[in-house]
Amino acid sequence: MAHAASTAPPLLRAALGPAGTVLWGSLTGRVLLGRLAGTSPPGAQPAALAGLEDALVLARWETSPHLSALKVERLLRAAWGAPVKTVLDDLELSAPVASTPFAQVHRGWLGGAPLAVKVRRPGVEAMTRADQAFLDAAGVSLGIRAASRAASSVLAHLLEALDFEHEAEQRRLFARALRATPGVVVPPAMPELSTLDVLVSGWLEGPTLAAAPPPDAAATARALVAAHLAAARAGLLLTDARPNHVVALDGGAVGIVGLGVVPVEPARLEDRLVLLSTLRDAGPDRFAAAAWNLLGDAGAARALHSLLRAVLGELVQGAALLDAATLAAVLERALAYQREARALAAVCTPAPGDLALAWSGARLVAVLAALGAREDWLALAASAQC
Repeated sequence: MAHAASTAPPLLRAALGPAGTVLWGSLTGRVLLGRLAGTSPPGAQPAALAGLEDALVLARWETSPHLSALKVERLLRAAWGAPVKTVLDDLELSAPVASTPFAQVHRGWLGGAPLAVKVRRPGVEAMTRADQAFLDAAGVSLGIRAASRAASSVLAHLLEALDFEHEAEQRRLFARALRATPGVVVPPAMPELSTLDVLVSGWLEGPTLAAAPPPDAAATARALVAAHLAAARAGLLLTDARPNHVVALDGGAVGIVGLGVVPVEPARLEDRLVLLSTLRDAGPDRFAAAAWNLLGDAGAARALHSLLRAVLGELVQGAALLDAATLAAVLERALAYQREARALAAVCTPAPGDLALAWSGARLVAVLAALGAREDWLALAASAQC
């Protein structure tokens, strides 16, 4: 497999440092970076990173070429052991409804009901395993082992997600976890048609957040936060939140597709929710006490409290509007505090579970920013605690 570490866009190197070069140097790394494209609403990028979104979009398209209709039909026949027309009533093969670096989604019908048929791209598992080895080696050679270990951990979870039989089971568990969360719908998988390479699930009809704002932005925001936390308390962390994965359904319900589930320890989630709630206090003592098991250093904990309050601003001080402009301002402040953040990173050694929680939370915040809702975000997270 060819790697191109030297071709990382300058803005990416500026934003992520050597880790940006490492990620760009592997195809899977560019896939992961490309998945960031379209996560946040237009206007959410700070001026200092103008053009970075274009680079991420390019990475996404470069790693997501469309599979031909003939190729998809052959893959489905191999998975089902029968021609597509004998399994489904119909299947739209002329153009996919979604195309990612790992899979392609087509709309089908069975018994008069619409279905989503996701087909895994050939060779993605071998590509991911090869890139795991590359990221490990690059991390050692560039002296950024923590970053490469984090990326390698993400790829390990990605290998699980590439097993569509496993994803079908995760959907069942996710739907079960949300039984007590009203107003949220997960399209059920059809295990009898799902295989290692194919996932067939129900189709949710309605516009996504990427296409149109929902009728009630605040209600949608509350539903999304509740769904993510309910799933995490059941040990299922959603890591692929994006506007085109949220569907506004008739009657005001919210549909969630494209789960991207990784395992999480519920106790770790509760600890981090407690930590998050202490950010409301201007004084750092409660935060330092809650952060002890993460940092093991009271001075570093106090410094982290100060840094997070400075970067997050009004979002941790009560009811606040979260929209594209707010998110851009947060990212601007984060860039301004890069030196302090890197100093703390040298002290803090988060576990992979913490990194996954941070990734999931950041993705969710980007989607919430597309809603433009005003909420007391810390209180909203706290209200969903056990």
